[in-house]
Amino acid sequence: MISREDCMKCNRHMRGYKRNLARKQKKEFMIIAVMMFVVFGYLIWSVNRNMEDNLQTIYQPVFKDIPAETITNIEYIEDMYSYIEMGLPTGADGAFKTYMDYRKITNQSSKQWHLQQLAVTNDDGFRMFNGKYLIAVGSYYSKEVGKEFRITLADGFTFNAIVGDLKMDKHTDNNNQYMPENGNIVEFIVDVDKLDPLTKKLGDVSNSGLKGKIISIEEEVISLEKINRN
Repeated sequence: MISREDCMKCNRHMRGYKRNLARKQKKEFMIIAVMMFVVFGYLIWSVNRNMEDNLQTIYQPVFKDIPAETITNIEYIEDMYSYIEMGLPTGADGAFKTYMDYRKITNQSSKQWHLQQLAVTNDDGFRMFNGKYLIAVGSYYSKEVGKEFRITLADGFTFNAIVGDLKMDKHTDNNNQYMPENGNIVEFIVDVDKLDPLTKKLGDVSNSGLKGKIISIEEEVISLEKINRN
């Protein structure tokens, strides 16, 4: 027959065994939890890195840089220029006029960046050089920064513009005249901090005095004949 003292000793051993077993199980659980945390953390990091790499591959910059050259201020005189009519696309009318902030141009070795250092911002937030709007266009219209245009809208308003950035061909239509997703032909370079709030909300500078579709884009060419005549 088991004595009361032996029974109490047995119970103490049993309680000790259960405590040790509980500590062991808790330790094993913690080890497993840490391992799972490390594994899942690595998997999440790996997936995010792959997504970033893919996004960088898919979403290449819309604009391309060209080497910097010397840019100087030239007084604009209407009589100095001749005009060459450029074609308009059949798939878009240019009524939607997007914008880009000039601070997106960050390559200090590019002609785009150097041109922005000479430009000013007008009261409506548009970047200007020699009194002309700075714009971005597809390669159909220009393959170089600094090319000048005279653009006429449907209401008869005509303005002069200088190419301040170049759209990449893969972001434009087959003729490289406009952007298929919104029909944009001419994109204006602006200071977004000075744009009208409604213009920023719409994503279209038409609200800032440039309403209507584009009916004419003419390349401005300095005419030596006119200069000599004057």
